[in-house]
Parts: sequence; structure tokens; C-alpha cells
Amino acid sequence: METLVLKNITLKKKKTTILEPLEFDVEMKCNEEIKDGVVFTVVYNVNVKTDKDDQILSEIEIAPIPRGNVKFSLEADAPDLDKIPHDQKFGLTSIIIIGSYNDQQFIRIGYIVDIYYPGIPNDELVSNELYDEVEYEEINEEDEEEEEEESEEGDQDIEGLVVDDSQEEQGETKTFNEALEEKIMNDVKKSQDENAKLEEQEEEVGEESASQIREELDKPVDARVELIDETTTVEDVFEYKGYSIDKAKIEMNIMEPPSVHTFLIQWREEEELEQLEEEPLVEQDETIKTDDSIKSKDSDEPSSKKMRIE
Repeated sequence: METLVLKNITLKKKKTTILEPLEFDVEMKCNEEIKDGVVFTVVYNVNVKTDKDDQILSEIEIAPIPRGNVKFSLEADAPDLDKIPHDQKFGLTSIIIIGSYNDQQFIRIGYIVDIYYPGIPNDELVSNELYDEVEYEEINEEDEEEEEEESEEGDQDIEGLVVDDSQEEQGETKTFNEALEEKIMNDVKKSQDENAKLEEQEEEVGEESASQIREELDKPVDARVELIDETTTVEDVFEYKGYSIDKAKIEMNIMEPPSVHTFLIQWREEEELEQLEEEPLVEQDETIKTDDSIKSKDSDEPSSKKMRIE
């Protein structure tokens, strides 16, 4: 039995602007008292194919954790847009929460995130690389598509899936990032299919109606939506693909439920395990709050905090 088990995690705001901080409410069950710190790290994944540009939004140490049910909040800063290339700012990406104990990861929680700008179609802002890859894969795997759909029906949607990597599984084992990338690729394909259906519907409604729709969409962006307001400064705006983008108006939609992977780790030294006496588990609810008076190990980091039971 795992020492610390996730019971529930919820977002305070699923739809928000990209410059707003994030907050997650976490509920866990602790089967044995944990005296040493458990660290939770919130990471913004800029590119799902690599972690070299990942940004650490928050790192919080919680100690001690009593036996029973515990609740706490994870607060995270907004990502630094200035460090993200323009062609990686929009489209599907992910936010990952990593739980670790003594440098051992015991849980990874991944959220699919859609970044977009109100009033501008996302396919005009998203890098074509991901879409091109989906099309390439469709061409090369067309002959096997029907067989895969039959054998993997119900397995491709990883939302809400809790995977215990310590258990043996038949078939190919996917890593957390591979599963997350597969989910994003599936979402891209779904978006492409929806766009194709819209094009078919456009043909059905007739050329006259379609022309009216295209005329509306072809209007200058500022005629359809006010992109820049008077309070916006030059530093808050950047030019991309012919549009003036106000950083404060970029929005993100964080999709629930998340994907969860758990890992077996060693919570106690062998000597402690031998001396540990079994005690009845008394269920109790505890709320963990941030205590700014407790200094974290890396006190120079503003986003690093330490928490304790109140």
C-alpha cells in the first residue's frame, strides 16, 4: 500500500488568462505519518515533444504530513511569456504537477491546456509542425487504422486515467509524456476532423450563404473584436503573423480531468520498516496552509514555499 495516495485534485479556475496565477486544491490520504518534506512542483510544458524549455511555476514543500486525510492548495505563478517563442505560445500544451519524496517521483499529474487569443482563429496562430505531423502519420498508418480502432477502442482517451507504473501490463508500456503527447495528437486530429465537417457543411448551405460567412471572417480583426485597449503599453504587445497580440488577453483553457501516473518508491529506510509497529489508522481531516514564517530550503526562490499542518 502506498504511503501517500491522491484522492482528488480540482482547479480553482479552468478558464483564465495566461498571465493569471494558478491554484489547485488537493486531497490526499496519508497511510503513515511522513516527517520529512514532500515536494510538489508545478511545471509549464512549452513544447510537448521536449522538456528543455519547461518553466517551473512553483515548488512547494509540505512537512510533516499526519496520518489520515489531508487537504492543501498548490499555488503557482503564471508562465513567463517572454521566454516562450511566438510559435510555441498558442495551441495545445500541458501543465504537469510532480510529487516527489527524497528525490523520488511518486506521482505525475498532467493537464492538457489550450492556449488561444479571443477573436483570432487558433489555426492561424498555431505552429503548423504539429498539424503536419498528424497528417503524415495518417498517411503512413491509413491501412492499419481500422484494426487499431477495434483493438484500442476506449484506450486512447487518457483523461482521468490513473496508471500505476509499478504494475505489469500487457503490450507496449507508454511513459507519462508519451501518453500525454498521444492525447494532444488525438485532440489535434479531432480538431482537423471538425474543420473538415464545417467545410462540407459550407458546401451544403450554398455558395451565397458561404460567401457571406467568408466575408464576415475576412473582415479585419479589429472590425470583429477590439484587440488592444487604451491602457495597453508597447511592452505588453507583440506582432505575430500579422496580428498585434496583447499578452494580457491571451487565454488558456485547462481541461479536466487530468492524466495521473503513480510510481512505487521507498518511503522508509529498511531499518525503520523493521522497527515499525502496526497502528490502527484513525481517519482525520487536516488542512494544510502556507506558513510564510517557515523558510524553505531554497529561500532565494520566490516561488518556493514550505507548508505545515495548522
